Amino acid sequence: MEGFGLCGAPNARNFSRIWRVVAWFSLQMRATFLAFGAFVLLWRSKCGEFAAELSFRGLRLH
Repeated sequence: MEGFGLCGAPNARNFSRIWRVVAWFSLQMRATFLAFGAFVLLWRSKCGEFAAELSFRGLRLH
């Protein structure tokens, strides 16, 4: 258990490594959420275009 102090608390020399991991993880999560949000917006806009085209042709979705 090198690098860990009393009760398993990390020593000061491990904080930079821990913060790098936390920063990397938060960036990955942010990128994932942004990509998912972009996908949802694109999907909803395509569904809206499809519904508008159907209503233009006199058809209804529901």
